[in-house]
Amino acid sequence: MATNTLYSRLRELYIDIQSELGPREVERIKQFLSNAQLPKAEKESLNEASAIFLRLEESGLIKADDLSLLRNLMIKIKREPLINDYIIPCQKDLDKIREDCVAEVACSSKNPTVSREMEFGKRLVDLAKEIGKDELKTLKELCGVYYLIPKGNLEDMKAFEVFKFLREDNKISSDNTELLEKLLNEIRRVDLLKKLIYGSGPIICER
Repeated sequence: MATNTLYSRLRELYIDIQSELGPREVERIKQFLSNAQLPKAEKESLNEASAIFLRLEESGLIKADDLSLLRNLMIKIKREPLINDYIIPCQKDLDKIREDCVAEVACSSKNPTVSREMEFGKRLVDLAKEIGKDELKTLKELCGVYYLIPKGNLEDMKAFEVFKFLREDNKISSDNTELLEKLLNEIRRVDLLKKLIYGSGPIICER
């Protein structure tokens, strides 16, 4: 899936940059970020550059099509060479992935099953963004209780990573959403069911 590849490439970038930075530079990154960009409590708890970048991505401040904040941070901490070494190559990779995705959509537009699964993946991304910390905690507890995901894998998972695991393990799909609906019900986010089912147009048959 192109969406998964985009996420994976961004995480590679975060780890690459982190490998080049020392503790003092990480602290300087925190100083240059406002509390609106990264709340004070998170500045105190996040000690790795990759974790900070991931949080900024989750807040929509770093995007696959906009790495300007990362560029600016490297300039502010006087590590401009990392822009040419890592950020620019990553941006080129991300642009290529998106171009390939457009071509894939064009090629698969005549295949209803492929198109439906791609749309389903996009909706999972949207759902994950709306799940709060307490809801995520409950979601992961349920996945452990129901033996859906090994408990050792759950600890550091974000909401999208939970959905991604379930999808790759063939527990959920556009044609098989009963488990996902059950989990959303149990974390008391029934409101997300309509977004799952309808989104910008129905892809899942109502039962």
